Amino acid sequence: MTTVQGGSNRAFPLRMAEEGETVRIVTFSGGKSFNDRLAGMGLSLGVEVEILQNRGDGKMIVGYEGTRLFIGGGMAHKIQVAIVEGGTQ
Repeated sequence: MTTVQGGSNRAFPLRMAEEGETVRIVTFSGGKSFNDRLAGMGLSLGVEVEILQNRGDGKMIVGYEGTRLFIGGGMAHKIQVAIVEGGTQ
């Protein structure tokens, strides 16, 4: 498990984030290939993403640096995030 120091006190799975929220990635709970896949998408610890779509089944679309990224339910469950203050629209 990889964690941002001091960032996981109010962390929850990405799949629980609501549309319109901006969240910061604080923890990954996956292996090396999982971390490599996220890195290939440009996602790393400390990155802020906006929740563009969350249908409630875990599959979601997030916005990051002008790009829309699809995150599957399994991946979304392994990524712990915290809400960025002032990030809800």
